[in-house]
Amino acid sequence: MSSRVFSKFELENLLNNLDYDEVSKLPYDNPDTIAYHARRYARIQTLDGMGLLKWNIENETQKLFLEKNPNLINSAAMRIWETRLKPFQRQEFEKMAKDANEINQIKRQIIEDTQNRIARIDITQVGNLDFEHSFFNGTSFGNNNKYEFLFPAGSSGNSEIYGW
Repeated sequence: MSSRVFSKFELENLLNNLDYDEVSKLPYDNPDTIAYHARRYARIQTLDGMGLLKWNIENETQKLFLEKNPNLINSAAMRIWETRLKPFQRQEFEKMAKDANEINQIKRQIIEDTQNRIARIDITQVGNLDFEHSFFNGTSFGNNNKYEFLFPAGSSGNSEIYGW
């Protein structure tokens, strides 16, 4: 992806060749899909209507086999936002971005809560076999020579050497 300076001709060429019916549509039909796309592919944390419009312009530049130049796409998006989109279209883009941001905020909160709960688990789980106990609670290498084969040769399983 190039961030080079572009000429006025390149901007006008892009604007003249865009399919404005496609550009003025929302990139996806629902905020869940937009939220997923933002989490998965976008580098931005918070979406806005202009950002969604830029996604459309990027897709159109690919269809036109044009170089993906962020500066050119930003300028085209600003021009289209201000001169081509009707107020209700801008509102649709803004609302969809707001809804997607709310979904992503809820997802982030759920993930954070889950991680906090996992970090607080301190209950030892009992298993009938050593394998089960080790699987659920981790393996203790202490002074038990049963796992000596896992240590480097000559260490005799002495964990104090390694600070375990």
